[in-house]
Amino acid sequence: MLHLKRTTYNLQLKRAFALPLFLFKCKKLSFIFLELPNFVKPDEEIRTDMDRRFWILKNLSKADKISAFMNKRIFQRIFKIAEVSNLSKEEFMAYEASLQDKWIWDSAMSMAEKKAAEKAAKDVTEKERAKAEQEKYNMQLTSARSLKGIGVLTNEQIAKSLKLPLEVVKKLK
Repeated sequence: MLHLKRTTYNLQLKRAFALPLFLFKCKKLSFIFLELPNFVKPDEEIRTDMDRRFWILKNLSKADKISAFMNKRIFQRIFKIAEVSNLSKEEFMAYEASLQDKWIWDSAMSMAEKKAAEKAAKDVTEKERAKAEQEKYNMQLTSARSLKGIGVLTNEQIAKSLKLPLEVVKKLK
């Protein structure tokens, strides 16, 4: 049972206003007028998106909370926009200030997360570099022990060839 009264009006535009329509090769323009006072469906019968749109057009200015049948995201967003547009000047300024505070907070948190990630990556890189240097030093000490054990080279020659301090080579056994 459709509760809408539908009337179609066909208008012919004058030549001065026909340019946009001329591009589409159209001579007539039809309008469908919806008379919102004739939309009288009760909330329980509203099931389609078209019915929801008509309900919003007719009742949004009177609604103080979103109805249960408006369960789609787009209708919830429209209701939130309507709530903001109904705020007084002071309430709207407070709302904007809270939005700015939220944006500043989100920006600060994003920057902190980015810096923490960079620091963690830097720490990992430094640890890997320190580990590689330690392994290189251990290999040099092992080579110095081997050369010293053979007894062919002097401590000074071993220190110079492996780029180790002379005191370290002298302490090796």
